[in-house]
Amino acid sequence: MIQKQQENHSTAASKRAAQLYFSARLYEAVVAGDYPRVETLVDEGMNLDHCHAQNDPPILAAMRCDHRDAGTMVQLLALSGAHPAVVSQIDGACVLTLAIPRGQLSTISVILEHPGVQIHRPDNNGMTAYRLAEQCAYSPTGEAIFEMIKRHDQLHTPAPASMTPAARLCRAATMGDLEGVETYLDAGGDPDVCDGLHDPPLLIAAQSKHPNARYIVELLSKAGADPNVACRISGDTPLIVAIQRKEVGMVSHLLNNPKIDTHKTDKTGKSAHQYVNRRVAGADGAAIFKLVDAHCRAQTYQSGR
Repeated sequence: MIQKQQENHSTAASKRAAQLYFSARLYEAVVAGDYPRVETLVDEGMNLDHCHAQNDPPILAAMRCDHRDAGTMVQLLALSGAHPAVVSQIDGACVLTLAIPRGQLSTISVILEHPGVQIHRPDNNGMTAYRLAEQCAYSPTGEAIFEMIKRHDQLHTPAPASMTPAARLCRAATMGDLEGVETYLDAGGDPDVCDGLHDPPLLIAAQSKHPNARYIVELLSKAGADPNVACRISGDTPLIVAIQRKEVGMVSHLLNNPKIDTHKTDKTGKSAHQYVNRRVAGADGAAIFKLVDAHCRAQTYQSGR
């Protein structure tokens, strides 16, 4: 019995030593930005979350390093079993709060796939991933990250019973909830109502990747929603968004609205008409170009009469 206990103790000690040795090598490889070595170490099947000394877990150390392969290493570790929701014992940072300021769009997309990720957990300075993404949404990449974070929040945070009608409409527009939008509109709700600082429902629907997005845009438009509403951050209108995403049906519907303004510009100074001239690649792009060009010609003809 004593001999068996000694053998078990020896085996456990050997495993601990192996893990410590592995963690030291992985940490060194991550900090050096040595992706091939990290890839080799991952295949050893050891605990990827074990910290070397008092340092951050490898996935956080990878995100902190300035190496060009930092984001790729983080994705490799996350997809290989490292927990992407780990929090630094040093400053309370997580992978998301480190990736957002760096504009690591693909890395953030991978991290958000993990069910344990919390976008409202504050770091030691009280900053959350959600608030940080909102603050960094001053560029096309930053805006895309914020939209991704918002969408994750709306899809994974249960709707409280106290949610306002405006919040419910915006949530329904994001999630492609046709019934939710119809219920709101049938009750006489304002189709242009905004939930705090979020975009107007029509713009949210245009930005949504849900298959029902086009039909929600049509519902809101028929209810009198302003077709020229703009994102407060980028200045994008529903028409600009539809053109960028090459949504032919949505573009056609928006152009049929007599209030549509194809010359309204975003914050870069470009209008829907200018965007369509830059995005004619492919069959959908060509179809959209024809639609917008015909609409503009008709407007010019009408104004000249």
